[in-house]
Amino acid sequence: MSDPVFGIRYQTGSIHFENAPRKLGQLCRDLGSENFWVYAYWKERDTEYFVLSSRKSEVSGAGAVIHRDKCIVGLPDWLLTGEARYGGPDKIDNSMKPNDAVVHGLALDLLHRYTVAFGSKQKFLEAARRHPPSHLMPILSSEFKEYAQQP
Repeated sequence: MSDPVFGIRYQTGSIHFENAPRKLGQLCRDLGSENFWVYAYWKERDTEYFVLSSRKSEVSGAGAVIHRDKCIVGLPDWLLTGEARYGGPDKIDNSMKPNDAVVHGLALDLLHRYTVAFGSKQKFLEAARRHPPSHLMPILSSEFKEYAQQP
């Protein structure tokens, strides 16, 4: 398995992320019927943002936004930048666009979820260091550097 953000290859038998809620499969038809893991999550008012990957994925994963009973899907980079040019949908309701607060929240949640999944901060950082963080989106790169420097 390869995660959708860092490109870390890992064994699903020992590293586990949280299962995506069922409502994603019900509302986000573009995701199909596969089971997904949640790599980052953020909720702002009545809108939920997810960075996901299929358990079988060897590629980029997905970024999904649920606003009330609507769902849109794009690439994770779109949600981690807030910019549609990074694999976001062509047309999007303003209430579903990820703003700076959402991107920042997703970055913080992502770092926490990876730490839990890998079993410790040290194990996660060891795995992440094999993939230069320079390829990360700016906000995530900044948060990652700060996170890595904290004791």
